[in-house]
Amino acid sequence: MMRISRKQLRKIISEIAVPAEGRIHRTMSGIAVPFGCEECIVDIDDRIVDATHSRDACSLRSVDRSHYNGILNLLRRDRRAALKEFNLAQSREH
Repeated sequence: MMRISRKQLRKIISEIAVPAEGRIHRTMSGIAVPFGCEECIVDIDDRIVDATHSRDACSLRSVDRSHYNGILNLLRRDRRAALKEFNLAQSREH
């Protein structure tokens, strides 16, 4: 019977839990996809559209509008990073 240490078990679990490509993005439907794939970018775009619609429904200079502006800032940053990852993956293929 083979025994493995806790350290070896943690290493095995971490390799299974995180794909070699890196980060994972969870879509609004709950599906986990690799960060930077086309489905990830489309999902982030959908979130931006949704947050923009919600923000625009808020009155100017309100706390709620500020909250949505913060969320939009984060989503746009994630979109830029995802596009960068996507473009890197595309250049590796060619």
